Amino acid sequence: MEVGVLEEILRVFESSISQIKWRLKLPSKRRLETDILALCTETRPVIMVDYGGKMPELQERLCAFLKHCKKESSVFEHLRVMVIEDMIYLIQVKALADFVKSSLNLEIEMLFVDLEKDPPKMITQGEKCSAALELLSAQKLFASVFSADGLNSDPLPNHGIDLTANAGSSLSEPVTSASSELIDLSCCLQTSQVTVPTLNGWLLGYPVVYLFGKEHIDRAIYNLSTKSLHIFQIFICSDQASSKGSRQELMSFTVPFDLSLEGSNEPWAKAFLARMLGRWERCKHFWGSLHMESFETTLRPDSALQCRFSQVAQFWMDFEIDGDVNGIVESSIDIVGRSDDGDAILGTSADGTLQHGLDIKMDEDSSVGDLFPLDESQTINSLGPADEPYVGQEFESEAEAHAFYNAYATQLGFIIRVSKLSRSRCDGSAIGRALVCNKEGFRMPDKREKIVRQRAETRVGCRAMILVRKVSSGKWVVTKFIKDHTHPLYPGKGRKDLIYDQYPNEHNKIRELTQQVAIEKKKAATYKRQLEMVFEHIEEHNQSLSKKIQAIVDNVREMESKEQQSDR
Repeated sequence: MEVGVLEEILRVFESSISQIKWRLKLPSKRRLETDILALCTETRPVIMVDYGGKMPELQERLCAFLKHCKKESSVFEHLRVMVIEDMIYLIQVKALADFVKSSLNLEIEMLFVDLEKDPPKMITQGEKCSAALELLSAQKLFASVFSADGLNSDPLPNHGIDLTANAGSSLSEPVTSASSELIDLSCCLQTSQVTVPTLNGWLLGYPVVYLFGKEHIDRAIYNLSTKSLHIFQIFICSDQASSKGSRQELMSFTVPFDLSLEGSNEPWAKAFLARMLGRWERCKHFWGSLHMESFETTLRPDSALQCRFSQVAQFWMDFEIDGDVNGIVESSIDIVGRSDDGDAILGTSADGTLQHGLDIKMDEDSSVGDLFPLDESQTINSLGPADEPYVGQEFESEAEAHAFYNAYATQLGFIIRVSKLSRSRCDGSAIGRALVCNKEGFRMPDKREKIVRQRAETRVGCRAMILVRKVSSGKWVVTKFIKDHTHPLYPGKGRKDLIYDQYPNEHNKIRELTQQVAIEKKKAATYKRQLEMVFEHIEEHNQSLSKKIQAIVDNVREMESKEQQSDR
């Protein structure tokens, strides 16, 4: 692609963002710019968008954005917004049609990780299984929608689906208008047995796709959660000297570590990188380089993971949705991960409720006092000796669950901390909360060259925690409870005493510092008085000097006056 065309894409991009008054945060704007360039240059046929806002506002913004882009340049004519249930994508229609055709003709090498097997097994496209056949049926369905000539006006004649809907239709109706910016294929998966992670793995062009059927979801979750992963990332770097933050992630995916021991040197990884480099040639004038990086991360089934879990919406399972409470359904795993673009964070829970297709944002660790006021006198005696949390326990509200666990912690002799907060993509409301012992995890090493003072160690990797989720009835249910601690407990002590015990030398240090501050204050007061005396002396000197000067002036004037009189 010519340099002039790339410059036109960037110009139209900025102009359209400005015209629709889309105030994107800088990271999201850079992400969208990278994705648009990838689509226009056919480097990637499909992009999953989980940044820049929430549905349905995000869908409306993207449609308005593409509409403005197409008015200004024909380069954008094949770009569309595609919706599948509550997932939203940007696609290049021609490139997607070619990709679907190549997939059906087995022209693109794609491997599967069979998560129904324990341990997971790497298989090829030639090895047939029920889950692979379901994916094949989904590929054929996409082939009926997208052809080399563009969108079919009647893409699903044999599926008994009415395609007369327009862009204002509900998500349950398909939209495949050649003139519309929106393609809604939500209905296409209503009768399909393919799982969403498998479909996304194929659509987003990953060389290795997680494969499992709906009837084996729990097994797949467990089999993957017990494995270490290799995380593969494709980065592009802008060739523009003036570009700030030029390094951008183009895509990322994961593969079980024991199935990818060679990392980027695996034959399939080299072949995939070669394909990406071939596509990169079309835009190397702007993207100066493209390379792959990989690293290992460890998944733990009993804790919330802080890893880049890039198999898009990896555990957005395609379950039956309970329409009463924002699509909350049963069965899931305690797992946290990032989506393909790194902006949105996905989260689920263990043995409880799962948010289907919800962009669940996991907030950073926060002090428990920042969320709920603690009244020690009210909580310390609120539990009986036998009261402790249990899986399935119900609370009327999140605050009630928090108060119960805080009282339980006070009796046992530990302090709780709010570790993670899950929010609904639909309305941003809280749908999950993890409460942990404040000794959970480990402190990050101090990266300063010179450590002024070694702080007392307060985190020892304790795994005690409770996880509560909002269910369809509106109540909060305990979905996970780990009782055992990895450190001594101090029953009967209040919260303040427990905190003081963690910092045994802090009181003496505070007392010493207080004394030093008092001394410094006295010194400062003395210096201030001395300065005031100096200023007073200077002021007196100035006044005296002014009087002397005025006397001299008066004398001179008097002498001049006498001389003038004598001359007469």
